[in-house]
Amino acid sequence: MKIQNFGKPLSRLIIMVAICMLSLHAMAYDFSYTYQGKTLYYNITSDNTVEVTFYSSDNFFHNNNYVSGDVVIPSSVTNNGTTYSVTSIGYYAFSGCSSLTSVTISNSVTSIGEWAFSGCSSLTSVTIPNSVTSIGDEAFRSCSSLTSVTIGNSVTSIGEGAFSGCSSLTSITIPNSVTSIDDEAFRSCSSLTSVTIGNSVTSIGYWAFYGCSSLTSVTIPNSVTAIGNGAFSWCSSLTSVTIPNSVTAIGNSVFYYCSGLTSVTIPNSVTSIGDYAFVWCSGLTSVTLPNSVTSIGNYAFDGCSGLTSVTIPNGVTSIGYEAFYNCSGLTSVTIPNSVTLIGEWAFAGCSSLTTLNFNAINCNDFASGNRYQFYSCPLTSINIGDSVQRIPAYFAQNQSGLISIAIPDNVTEIGSRAFQGCSGLIAVTIGNGVNNIYSSSFRGCTNLTYLTIGSSVENIGDSAFIDCNILTSITSKATTPPEIASSNVFPYPNECSVTVPCGSLGAYADQMNHWYLLFNPRIEEDMVFTFSVSANDDAFGIVSNEALSCSVRKITATPFDGYEFVSWNDGNTSNPRTINITNDTSFVAVFAASGSSTLQEVESTREFVVYPNPIRGFATVEFEALQEHSLLRIADLGGRVIKTFDLSAGTESVRLDLRDLPSGVYTLMIGNTTKKLIVE
Repeated sequence: MKIQNFGKPLSRLIIMVAICMLSLHAMAYDFSYTYQGKTLYYNITSDNTVEVTFYSSDNFFHNNNYVSGDVVIPSSVTNNGTTYSVTSIGYYAFSGCSSLTSVTISNSVTSIGEWAFSGCSSLTSVTIPNSVTSIGDEAFRSCSSLTSVTIGNSVTSIGEGAFSGCSSLTSITIPNSVTSIDDEAFRSCSSLTSVTIGNSVTSIGYWAFYGCSSLTSVTIPNSVTAIGNGAFSWCSSLTSVTIPNSVTAIGNSVFYYCSGLTSVTIPNSVTSIGDYAFVWCSGLTSVTLPNSVTSIGNYAFDGCSGLTSVTIPNGVTSIGYEAFYNCSGLTSVTIPNSVTLIGEWAFAGCSSLTTLNFNAINCNDFASGNRYQFYSCPLTSINIGDSVQRIPAYFAQNQSGLISIAIPDNVTEIGSRAFQGCSGLIAVTIGNGVNNIYSSSFRGCTNLTYLTIGSSVENIGDSAFIDCNILTSITSKATTPPEIASSNVFPYPNECSVTVPCGSLGAYADQMNHWYLLFNPRIEEDMVFTFSVSANDDAFGIVSNEALSCSVRKITATPFDGYEFVSWNDGNTSNPRTINITNDTSFVAVFAASGSSTLQEVESTREFVVYPNPIRGFATVEFEALQEHSLLRIADLGGRVIKTFDLSAGTESVRLDLRDLPSGVYTLMIGNTTKKLIVE
């Protein structure tokens, strides 16, 4: 995957420092005032108010440790006989005072300016009184010894980077008065284990808790409507998050590399999952996206190796680039019918993904340059939904684990290279709704053996089935031969047979047709009805079946040495015989030992009786003494002779062992005389 650029905070810091170097070099103070042994510097802001300011002489960076130890900011100061109320702590007032250990802020102060205590690396605790309404940008940045902060109930905003880099801070309570937590407010507070966010906060800024690697849980109140990009990125100990119904979008990188995250609740209010939103959340095992979500951003769940199931709702229209890349635990995925775009490599590297349920009605964006969506996925089953209209180009390219694929009748197009290189594919059935099979769609399916082409196919693109070198059987249901782009569509030469609809043989075998060039004379018409022929005993002879047309068959009975053809099971003795097939039909050729058929004709009208009837196991047949050798035959209801008994001259009765016959109704025949036989 691509690594996202996290440069914004650093670049902003560089710009701010540059500005400071230019502007603060000339910073001056109006007067100094000593209180409880500490001298601080002040600028007059009105007739009766002042702010604590930075002490500056020649060089900004050489005067960053002018005060140390414990400092108390008084509520008022006096200069030249005028008493001023201290209402603010100005920009950079104590910035870089690395020996400052504690500060007490009086209730007269209403604001703490930007960078006011930044770099006070020995500062361990601070209490911000209720009088303060705003904490400026970077106000306590890099106060690396700060372990606790009490924020007064009047603070309405916490500025950008206000506590960024306070690596010893363990807990923070943001009061109900605060309405926004600005960008990077608690960035890299690596010891922070708990955060309480007040019920008035409406937005959590970009990277607000970035790198808070000890944070285990956070409750986001219902007042929050926006969570900025990267807000909880690299919070590697965070195990669960509940996102309130007030949030409409999960921004970019919000939970980036939260590797300990095992569960997340996404409410129905959320409409989009941003880029990188859950990248490398390797502990996440399942995600249910609500029906309100319409887009899943690039890399959204990239590297979520523990993810075993994901529910993508019907509202989603786009799945971004590498959205589920390397989700190695994912075993199946369902693409809903609303999806129109699946980004490149979207599910690539999902090394356990075996089942794809594809329901996207009209997903067009697997086109050239936007492929490999399922690269390195061991797909063995692809189920195409009954609403799908188009199989996208490059859809299942190189999926060698597929054995068969059935394109349903609702699909109208199979995109270019859709199944190219599916080397394990043996059987393909293309539904009756498909009009176009585009170029190279099944190219290189080297094990493809059986192909069924639907009745509506009009065009088969160039190289569509090239290199399918063991293709053995093609069944085309299209009465008009599909247009073949060139002789380079199917392998040539080949030994493949083609079965075409009844009445279409002439069209397919036209010498001006590529079908003729590629497959003649192995093109034959399909039968409308089922038809079969067999011998009464395979040891007596064989039967051949020649198709004269889709409804006419020529059948021939050929006896082996020592046997002769007697008749067909319907009594007809023509051999060979032409059959006009008008319904499902089967014929049995009756063979007998040589010389027995003449006597059978003599005995063809002989009467006989059979008992018991119905029978169980054995039956007795009685008749007048036979003058010569004859045959007794038993046939099933389809007319197939399944048993034959030789009857010697002089025989008056015979006991038949029928224990191997299944229960049912049979026909017992001597010559042309028949009786019904019931086996229980």
